[in-house]
Amino acid sequence: MKYIYSGEKCKCVIKVYSDYLPFDDYSTIGGQAMNLIDAYRKNENYFDAPWDCSKNDSIRAKNIVSWWKSINSK
Repeated sequence: MKYIYSGEKCKCVIKVYSDYLPFDDYSTIGGQAMNLIDAYRKNENYFDAPWDCSKNDSIRAKNIVSWWKSINSK
């Protein structure tokens, strides 16, 4: 949770079988942290695409924080 607002740049996540390498793009720590959290809370795969360059999204972060507060207030 402490990383969801991080704007620090990082490499995109790429699956082994991907035939595309996004050299001109980047991801953020916050974007990937939100992907991991969403995969857990929605019981889904981490990501389904061959590659993912997620970046910060304030609306998505607010939804995750709201969810986190709701499960920890019980």
